[in-house]
Amino acid sequence: MLGRVIMVFNGFLYYKDSGDYLEIERFIVRESQLAFQLTSTWGEHGQWSIDATASQAGNEYISKEITSHQGKREGLPCIIRFRIKSQTENEVSVEGAWSESGEIYEFEGNLEKIA
Repeated sequence: MLGRVIMVFNGFLYYKDSGDYLEIERFIVRESQLAFQLTSTWGEHGQWSIDATASQAGNEYISKEITSHQGKREGLPCIIRFRIKSQTENEVSVEGAWSESGEIYEFEGNLEKIA
């Protein structure tokens, strides 16, 4: 029996209330989980990177509490949520939020298939 085809995407997701963005280097959709590697811009605070997974909970994927990194410097604990709005063979439309310290930063965009 053949397993489910794993699809890998990358691209940019944009924060709704700012000019900052998430550069998604890897967004791998699996059966009940997705793996992601991203770098987020935060204005004058620079870029912060995360390499983690998010588990499916209903119609969204939610990470455990994770920590971003800027080189060896650790960021604040955060939780990242993704919801796949639509998906074709070559593209996935995503919305979600980065939550930390009681603040929620919503994002959205389309990612293109790379593998």
